[in-house]
Amino acid sequence: MTATGFLAGCLAALLVGAGWRVALSLVRDGMSAKTLHRLAGLAFWTTAGFPLGLPCVASIAGPGIRTTWWTMAAPFLPDALPAQPWIVDLAHVGAAMLGAAGLLKLVRLGTRLHRVAIAATALRTAVPERRGVVAADVPGPMLVGYRCPVVVLPAALMVSPTPVVDALVRHELAHARRHDNWRLLAEHVAMAILPWLRPLSWIHDAMLSAREELCDADALAHADDATREAYARVLVDVLRNTAAAPVGASGMAGHLPALQRRLAAILDPDVVSPTPSRTRACAAIVIVVAATAATGGIVHAGTAVEAIAGEYGLSMRFVAEAGHAPGNYRVTTVGGPMPATADTVPHGAPYRVEFAQEANGTWRMTMTPAGRR
Repeated sequence: MTATGFLAGCLAALLVGAGWRVALSLVRDGMSAKTLHRLAGLAFWTTAGFPLGLPCVASIAGPGIRTTWWTMAAPFLPDALPAQPWIVDLAHVGAAMLGAAGLLKLVRLGTRLHRVAIAATALRTAVPERRGVVAADVPGPMLVGYRCPVVVLPAALMVSPTPVVDALVRHELAHARRHDNWRLLAEHVAMAILPWLRPLSWIHDAMLSAREELCDADALAHADDATREAYARVLVDVLRNTAAAPVGASGMAGHLPALQRRLAAILDPDVVSPTPSRTRACAAIVIVVAATAATGGIVHAGTAVEAIAGEYGLSMRFVAEAGHAPGNYRVTTVGGPMPATADTVPHGAPYRVEFAQEANGTWRMTMTPAGRR
């Protein structure tokens, strides 16, 4: 994988991520939380995989792509385009800058995770207010830790009615059963490595909201109306204090723009969201397919830039022209100097091309300007 290929993959990821974001915004209100979570997860990891995955796929199909791009771009290129090595240097600088940004973000993430790990160790040794639950000075209910997660509730909420506290605990235990802290770890690592890929964080917000909605449903499966109303008030209070749990912990806050949908599901679970219209569903599918298909053009563009930079050495293209004798071709080159015969004939003029096999089995190509013997 080259630096140019990596940058092409990054550009493709931005395009695909933006397509997924628009598509999800069109259909999310008519989807169940389970379906939305799965779809957002697919969008998240598909987008995150493009910067590295696309160049690998392009390298496998390299020869065919190189032929195709030249056929498409030949009318717009000069007949003899020497190698432009400065393009490679510029690509290396760009890739290094993106890599440095990701490394810096990853180091910061590691520091924050270390702090959370220290806090989780301290919480495990704290005296629980009730079995499996610790009260602490935190902005909202959360599940801290990975192998042995701890449910942490704000001390002020411990005086709430028992059914409400039970519901809050069930919400965090639902995160534990789903191994959401491990999922969050992988997702935060991906976003740290690709901090410039903004669509990834937008998609993650949708996925996080759906995840919280699923845990709300588990927590309130058998709750009465009074408990649901009190639970909704707690959710609003938590969102006033924080928009999300710390890195390395699952909470109940979620994404603020999804609050209306969550409150509707909490207060009246029997209400069914309207199914997205066929027009919106078709538009979402078309947008995702079009964005994904457009990455093919980005692959060809990246390969073209590499060829122009001289990454593949001298590339020659022979095109038979109508009205000329057999064996006469218009010759164009990319990524290297023209043959020596080009010194006496303008680039792009027809040449007579002959091939002869040497005694050792190798082939020799001879090019002479058309009309010259």
